Amino acid sequence: MTSVYASNLVAERVELWTDLITIQQTLSLHSKPWIVAGDFNQITSPSEHSSLSVQAISNGMIDFNDTILQLGLFDLRFQGILNTWSNKQLASPIAKKLDRALVNFEWISSYPNSSASFLAPEFSDHTPCLLNLATPLPIAGTKPFKFFNYLTKHPLFLTAVSEAWILAGISSSTLSELS
Repeated sequence: MTSVYASNLVAERVELWTDLITIQQTLSLHSKPWIVAGDFNQITSPSEHSSLSVQAISNGMIDFNDTILQLGLFDLRFQGILNTWSNKQLASPIAKKLDRALVNFEWISSYPNSSASFLAPEFSDHTPCLLNLATPLPIAGTKPFKFFNYLTKHPLFLTAVSEAWILAGISSSTLSELS
């Protein structure tokens, strides 16, 4: 297992990506079960950012995705919170998927029922990750509904919901019955 705590600085994260490639080559981890988990401080795509204004793919995303691909890693099956970091600001909340558990195919061959659980954050701005090596596989077709509570704290939340209901042809009186 390799633990990661990446820098906030892009240049230092690029050094980390290079170090991970070196570690894999030096220890011949391409042919052994390998998990790399922790705070990567980088999202892989705009969909891993709560702000709709983040739509472009940055150089940081490209570098991170290239490294993951080169290492032959992918996200371990996970449950719980999708966006694992939050700025914890009520006025303008931001959440991102910065923490992950990446594995190679040899890991899945050795631990086919393994999974990661991203738990509710207590005091940190990051969610803790619990690794389970013997999680039962889900029954096909079941997918839990996920609602991100931090969205309700956004000042325009109720306005956006109300407008969406109007566009869907649902009366605003029905919306007020929910409160």
